Amino acid sequence: MARLPKLPLRARFSASATAHPSAHLNTTAHPSAAASIHDDPGALYTQASTAAASRIIRRYSTSFYLASELLAPTVKLHIRNIYALARIADEIVDGTAEALGLPACGVTKTLDDYERTALAALDTGFSTDPIAHAFAFTARWAEFDRSWTVDFFASMRSDAPSSNSLPLPAYVHGSAGVIGWMCNAVFAAHAEQAGRPLTPKQRARTDEGAYALGSAFQKVNFLRDYREDTVGLQRSYLPKLTEESKTELVDEIRGELAQAHATMALLPLAARVGVLGAHDLFAALNERLARTPVEQIKTARVQVPRDEKAKIIARAVPRAARLR
Repeated sequence: MARLPKLPLRARFSASATAHPSAHLNTTAHPSAAASIHDDPGALYTQASTAAASRIIRRYSTSFYLASELLAPTVKLHIRNIYALARIADEIVDGTAEALGLPACGVTKTLDDYERTALAALDTGFSTDPIAHAFAFTARWAEFDRSWTVDFFASMRSDAPSSNSLPLPAYVHGSAGVIGWMCNAVFAAHAEQAGRPLTPKQRARTDEGAYALGSAFQKVNFLRDYREDTVGLQRSYLPKLTEESKTELVDEIRGELAQAHATMALLPLAARVGVLGAHDLFAALNERLARTPVEQIKTARVQVPRDEKAKIIARAVPRAARLR
């Protein structure tokens, strides 16, 4: 697979062999740190871009933002950079662009343009688009495979008006599976930076777990967002949803969640708590969907109450440390 190049030394903000690049983005720790970052326009621009990515995630996804708060700062920054780019692509195809005046016929071109922007940022390490810049900062540092970004945009393109839909496995691969791989690449890069690199066997297992977790999340979303997808966006991810097919999908999700859970002990603790928290949030939502009649799923969005989310997140902290 074609990996992206590691960031050159300057783009890593003059990080030492042991320091994590995001540490040089923290201007609140000490006045001298703030002074040094202002002396480096590249570091300052990247800091502003990653701050924008974090703001996007906080505004659009409370569950994900809560779970990501459990990640170590050096990991959290990169995970939010990934999901911010995914969110912008979602907004292009999910109606926001049209609501603000873009003709439906222009949605695919706009997405294509954004893909070119993202890929160019991967090549150069810079973009005038702050979210694409933040994503490229992460992708180059964690050595993403370029095809992951291409596959992601292929799935997003199938959501554009008048586009041909992909078979469900291909759609889930691009919209969720590769996102799992991206996240795991960040975790692996963090482990290597900390002097505790994953073995090839551990990396392969955690890649499998990350892919399964991304797939499970997406399938939960299909059920949770059924009404919005079918009525609001005229999409048919689950064209024949019945009690029987819902039960099959819920069981499939349980299996993927279990597969992911079995690999979490291999993750660095800096990532494990947040991943377990996200896993547990979606597992709770999946069980609520299992108990909800299909006719209700078709008319209302099933959610986990905010207070229950907080309890789930709190329980994940001690549980993650005990994983073996």
